Amino acid sequence: MAGARKTPFVTDINGKLRRVRDLTGRRFSRLTVVSLCPDADQTIWTTRCDCGALHKVRAGNLVSGAVKSCGCLRSDAIKMPGAHKSRILPNGNGNRWSDHTGKRYGRLVAISWDRGGKGGKLRWLLRCDCGNFKYSTLPKSAKSCGCLKIESSKRNGVVTHGEARARKRSAEYKTWRGIIFRCENSNSAGFRNYGGKGIRICNEWRNSFEKFLEDMGRKPTTSHTIERKDNSKGYEPANCIWATTKMQGKNRSTTKLNDEAVREIRMSGARGDNHQSIASRYGVSRSLISQVLLRKRWDDVK
Repeated sequence: MAGARKTPFVTDINGKLRRVRDLTGRRFSRLTVVSLCPDADQTIWTTRCDCGALHKVRAGNLVSGAVKSCGCLRSDAIKMPGAHKSRILPNGNGNRWSDHTGKRYGRLVAISWDRGGKGGKLRWLLRCDCGNFKYSTLPKSAKSCGCLKIESSKRNGVVTHGEARARKRSAEYKTWRGIIFRCENSNSAGFRNYGGKGIRICNEWRNSFEKFLEDMGRKPTTSHTIERKDNSKGYEPANCIWATTKMQGKNRSTTKLNDEAVREIRMSGARGDNHQSIASRYGVSRSLISQVLLRKRWDDVK
């Protein structure tokens, strides 16, 4: 047939003569086939790109459209402003990503991208309407720099104070949560002695950790815990102080001694009264009397 392309024979590097399809002069996207590379063990063609560069390509990749340029097409697509179609990553690993530049997600607008993510992962620089910036590897999943959550919390009466962060909760915050738990949660081990007896936390403290912290202040030491002056009343500013375990021991509802009784016990001990008789008189154990006399208990009472 006149005009039909001949099928040339080529000798590969193994010395074998084989027939190939002639692609000389044909154009595939930005590539124009120049000549066949006879010194290869596969059918590879030398092509010239529209940018002027020579590029060797396998015949199968040319015909299938897998290769369309020397690489300049990819570079031009990445640099093209406002293009939001899927593109091949610059590292040429075959993965695909979407250009989010200029797109809006909630309060965020994508500004630019880099490979500063973990393991060189692609991340996007996003500008929030409030003026802050943040990075995200998944811009579609973000809605703000964090300001939206803060505003939502304030609207719902929950003020973000930074003391309830996971693994970094302050001692004062733990105390506040503990009070609410034992006063309101019937499954709490301490509910029987607190909420079960009608002990409650005042509304000011219940609704605001900041108010609780403002009234109580920081714990003086790690050994201090919250103490109610009057055990018949609940947790409220006028009835609570920070106290050590020793100070709290005097104020337990099961404690039968007070400062005056301690002074009398020590006077009795100085007179030589029998420890058992003193214990019977005050309705306590003999061992407790011994501890009082040896100043192992109530040592601050003069």
